[in-house]
Amino acid sequence: MKKKKISVQELLERGYHALIRELGVDGMVQFLIEIRCGRGDYTRDRHLWLDNVPFSEIAADVLRLEEEAKAAKRRRHRPAK
Repeated sequence: MKKKKISVQELLERGYHALIRELGVDGMVQFLIEIRCGRGDYTRDRHLWLDNVPFSEIAADVLRLEEEAKAAKRRRHRPAK
């Protein structure tokens, strides 16, 4: 069964909640510090990820993410009933 693609914002929120649930707040902070330190060769890895992805697909993803962000902003600023 194919899962529905979630927005980047929802992915981040769910990820943070999972980290807090499993590690606690202090553990989450420590984990985020560790993974942001940067290991490996990002440039090489980026080529592995993106060299076979057509530019049109990347551009479409950017446009979709921009539209999702605009829609989320409109929902946040909608007056309460």
